[in-house]
Amino acid sequence: EAVEDAVRTVEDPVNVDSQQIVCSSDDVWPDPKGTFICYWAKGEDDEFHFNINGLPVPELVKLRSCPHAPTKAERSPGAEADKYWVSCKAILPVDDPTESCTKECLATYCADCDDGQTLYQVYGARLCLAARRCKNTHVTLNIPYSRVNEEQCAVRVLNDVSDAVDPGKVCLPWKDECAGDWYDCIANSDTVSGTQSGILV
Repeated sequence: EAVEDAVRTVEDPVNVDSQQIVCSSDDVWPDPKGTFICYWAKGEDDEFHFNINGLPVPELVKLRSCPHAPTKAERSPGAEADKYWVSCKAILPVDDPTESCTKECLATYCADCDDGQTLYQVYGARLCLAARRCKNTHVTLNIPYSRVNEEQCAVRVLNDVSDAVDPGKVCLPWKDECAGDWYDCIANSDTVSGTQSGILV
């Protein structure tokens, strides 16, 4: 049902002046040339921005991974935007966001990640859903065409070396704030060096 809600249909019209498609590549997000996580955003003062500071769960489950960044025509409501939106796939494909296991995964949060809360939410929830295999969820790690290596980062946090957890303990990004290893790995996985990201403050 959550996936169906993410589809904008004729029965669910969008005011031309009130919403546009925005994507992660519009903001500070890893792999801006290969990762396009998008949603229909409401305008603020005639401007439309991707909210990097965190999304409520009802909005989070509407996010989609798209094959490329939308053109100007594909952003505004109309036939081209509808065609573009259909080409995108749910980033968090869940049937019931209120199911206990799924609900816990979707509640992924990092108190120290205000400047990149959405980034932490998306990849933390995806890892949780993929690892725990919550009922009626369908997450496969590593988004097609994206250089963000979720599987590699999942292995890295098994031996978290940050101050977020005790040495030798497993880091669970949906339960613990593994900002040192988890966030840094995700935020820099499209770079060769993997140096500390400037996104996290």
